[in-house]
Order: sequence, then structure tokens, then C-alpha cells
Amino acid sequence: MMEPKNNGSPRNALVALAVALAYIAPQFAPGSPPAEARAWLGSGALQSLSQALFLLIIIGLTGPLPEFGLRRPRPSDIMHALLLLGALLSLGMAMRWLWQESGSGLKALSSGQDSGLVTALLIAGFSVAVGYREELFYRAYIMHSLRAHGASPLASILLSTALFAAGHAYQGASGMASSALLGLALAFAYSKGVRLHALAWAHAGYNALILYGAMGFLS
Repeated sequence: MMEPKNNGSPRNALVALAVALAYIAPQFAPGSPPAEARAWLGSGALQSLSQALFLLIIIGLTGPLPEFGLRRPRPSDIMHALLLLGALLSLGMAMRWLWQESGSGLKALSSGQDSGLVTALLIAGFSVAVGYREELFYRAYIMHSLRAHGASPLASILLSTALFAAGHAYQGASGMASSALLGLALAFAYSKGVRLHALAWAHAGYNALILYGAMGFLS
């Protein structure tokens, strides 16, 4: 595999930094718990979808989409997504056990008894939108941009993981630690050539299972 050339200019580096700040900064704003699960899921899905489209445009202006792992889905993406989902679930369960044993378990989501079909569909839509948004940014955009500016594969993995954890600061220390571990797995998979669709599907599947469990669908 050919090493990427260091063809980035200071201007392109500033553009990449500006996009990163525009994406990450709003996630540090304090928020209040959602008053109604469906409204939260719906608004979150729309926001994530708009950000994903914005990132897709930025990536398209930056370079050819295939260079970022953006190609048409193929059957092998399904297998890669399932394998990666299994790895994410294993890591998530290990982290949950660790935090429970230390007495600082993760906070459960509360949604009452709202377990209707509409809520289930909103969870699916929300999870897919978030999966694509975060994989487009943290893996495709960040890691490829770093490599294009001469960063090593390890450096791109570590910085992507650090930003991913920072983007989940609102979840507290346990949430950031869990996000760092999951982000490390996703970044490693991307560095090994796993395509963006597989990453986004695995990410979406993980988020969906967490939300279905938290909202009473799996009990």
C-alpha cells in the first residue's frame, strides 16, 4: 500500500481545524435531559443527518470520496459490520462490568414506558444518522486528513480516538473511557481498510442495541 503524500498546505490544515472545531465545540455545551423520548430521538436524528450531509460535502470538496473509504456498499461490508459489532458489544459489556465493579456504573437512560413502534423506528433512524455522522468525521475525515498531512497511522488512530472521547465528555468520565475504547476499535478497523459503510452500520447497531435496552424493548 502506498504511503500518502504530505501534500497539505497551511490553508488546508486551517480548513481542517476549522471544520473540526465547528463539529466538536457544540458538543461541549451543557444540555438538559429530554422531556420526551420521541422528540429527543427525532431532533437528534435530524441534527445528525444534517451534520453528516455537511461532512459529506466537505469531504467531497477535499478529495475523491473513495480515498476516504466512501464507496458503494457491497456484501462484504455486511460481514465486516457484524464482526465489528460483535467486537464493540464485547468491549461495551466489559466496560459496563468494570464500572459496575468499581461502583461508578453508567447512568441509565430513562424513557418511561414509551416502547411503541414509532419510538423503535426513531431509535433506528437516530442510530443510523449518528453512526454515519461520527464515522464520517472521526474516522473518514479526521484520520484521512491527518494521514494526508504526514501523520503516521498510529498518530491518526490515537488523535481520532482522543477526539472521539472528548466528543462524549457530556457522558462523564465513564462515558469518555468507554467511548475511547470503542473509538480505538473503530479507528483501528478503519486503518486496516474496513470501509465506511461497515463502520457506520456497526456503530449504528451498537447504539441501537444500547437504546433499545435502555428504553425497555429488550426486557
